[in-house]
Amino acid sequence: MGKSLILTSAPRFTEKSSILPGATFVIGFDTCVRLFDETYYPDHVAGSATAVDNSLDLIKENGCNFIVAGRINSRGIFQGLRDVSVPQRFKDMFCELTESQFRSDLSSTEMRKRF
Repeated sequence: MGKSLILTSAPRFTEKSSILPGATFVIGFDTCVRLFDETYYPDHVAGSATAVDNSLDLIKENGCNFIVAGRINSRGIFQGLRDVSVPQRFKDMFCELTESQFRSDLSSTEMRKRF
């Protein structure tokens, strides 16, 4: 397919997008939720916009987007991109992998323990 997988130690997607302009980031549901959570941007100066908006604006300017894989929650319900409130101006940056396209009931924490 001519695609590459790149690993980076850059801590935030703003940094990742600057290092890898035009990249598509494959993320899980929980990471997608955190992208829109202000508590993950404590040192980010927001100005007139929110820190989330400023960060996503930068990622968008760098031509990056996200593929979001869902997961089963503690009640056994599949959660995906449709369960995240994505502001309209950023919706074109996100694409969902449906449950029929991808489902793994193994948490990322469990995967890290195995490796």
